[in-house]
Amino acid sequence: MYKKIKAMPVVLAIALMMTGCQSGDENLAKKDYSPLKYVTLGEYKDLEIEQIEEKKELTDEEKAEALEEKLSAYAEEKDITDRGAKNGDYLSMTYKCYQNGELIDESGDEEIDTQLGSYTFFDEDGEAKLMGCKPGDTKTVEIREDDGETEYTYTYEVTVNRVYESILPELDDTIAKEEGYDSAQAMETAVYQQALESMNEDYLASAKDELLQLVVGSSETNGYPQSLYDKTYEQMNSSYQDFFGISIEDVYGDDTDGLKSAIEETLVQELVVEALAEKENITVTQKQLDEYKESIVALYEYTDVGELEAEFTDEILIDSLLNAKVQDYLLANAKVTYVTEEEYYGSTDEDEEVFDDIEEDDVSDEEL
Repeated sequence: MYKKIKAMPVVLAIALMMTGCQSGDENLAKKDYSPLKYVTLGEYKDLEIEQIEEKKELTDEEKAEALEEKLSAYAEEKDITDRGAKNGDYLSMTYKCYQNGELIDESGDEEIDTQLGSYTFFDEDGEAKLMGCKPGDTKTVEIREDDGETEYTYTYEVTVNRVYESILPELDDTIAKEEGYDSAQAMETAVYQQALESMNEDYLASAKDELLQLVVGSSETNGYPQSLYDKTYEQMNSSYQDFFGISIEDVYGDDTDGLKSAIEETLVQELVVEALAEKENITVTQKQLDEYKESIVALYEYTDVGELEAEFTDEILIDSLLNAKVQDYLLANAKVTYVTEEEYYGSTDEDEEVFDDIEEDDVSDEEL
């Protein structure tokens, strides 16, 4: 589904290159089974990947986007009643979601806000059904998902309660001081720097994840411990209930094979991570876990460690830290070629030339 959900911060890789276990420190990541019993690891050293080189400066467009995102908290909303919704407008809506005619999710009295063109709730095809809508309209949107074996169709009945624009203010000293800066210029500089750092962190995280997926793809698994299956089931079920208000059983219904397959696909990565950690003696000590918690509190502005622990169990945090440390290990032992964004994503100049040629051909055909 394309429903926007709260991000789980602990799945973000925070680089803590501490792969050894200090003398006398218990390894909190140690399991009651040997992961290597179930996993034959593929190659995981000297893996070759491309990574986007560190960005030194934002483009003017990136600067504008970063500033707009920061100023969105001060935006004024203006209702639109004299026309239908268009790209860039915001919708306030409620919905009911059906699968095979059965109601599986609804917002009820809780309104959901989404911006057309952001694709945070529906994909492009889904949003196309909402273009032109007005307050009071009811639209039907179908979303199809394919897990490789089974195709699922979700039918949304969306009631549009409001269409509005979000008008951003100009950055001034008043806003800057509310945000804790001395001046608008100081805030602008800080916003750009934060956006730049975030972009470079994303490049790094993407490289690490790519390496992990290479290892998962080349490794072979022979079964799994029941305790890992049970834990994965509980965590997935909890996520569905927290984010969608339904249980995982509600989603899969009588499709027990599909449910089992989804859980197995999810646990394989964790099993490979655990196996590599066991192979290379990558551990998590209490001191490292405490430092990890403090880093998350600071990064995501939790009130204190207690608030973090109320949201995430130690088990989840230990698994997250172990995953991050394994990814750090893979990157430290990889052969990385640094490339520009254009080289990484592919040159757009050739694509534009081809597109221009196609347009010219189309015009000629029409004229003929």
